[in-house]
Amino acid sequence: MVEQACRPDSVRRPEHGSGVTMPYLTTDADLISRAWEQAAAKDFPLAEPVLELEQQLDYGRRAVVVHVPQSWPHGHFCHNCGHRYPCRIVLWGMRLLQARGWDLPSVIDLIEAIQAGERL
Repeated sequence: MVEQACRPDSVRRPEHGSGVTMPYLTTDADLISRAWEQAAAKDFPLAEPVLELEQQLDYGRRAVVVHVPQSWPHGHFCHNCGHRYPCRIVLWGMRLLQARGWDLPSVIDLIEAIQAGERL
């Protein structure tokens, strides 16, 4: 019988604003920087700017902070969609932020701030 505790679905998430950090999520700068480099290397089609710049940045920031790496004994997976990290959505979000002038330290700071309980 397989233990339920080894499945990502069984991880209990803390309530928003409870001040509880999420130790099972990682802000490993090496993982995030590799995803950043992959996003720069891939030619993701970014749509013509139909939305205002702030709306575009909002979508990119949300993609980056929601699709964070989660460490498991068998590798790193996306916390949101369960695919291997980096998933397509985080790569798209990082590519969008790169195209809008963001740098890697800003993205890492954003992810750490969100995991510490700050709001987007």
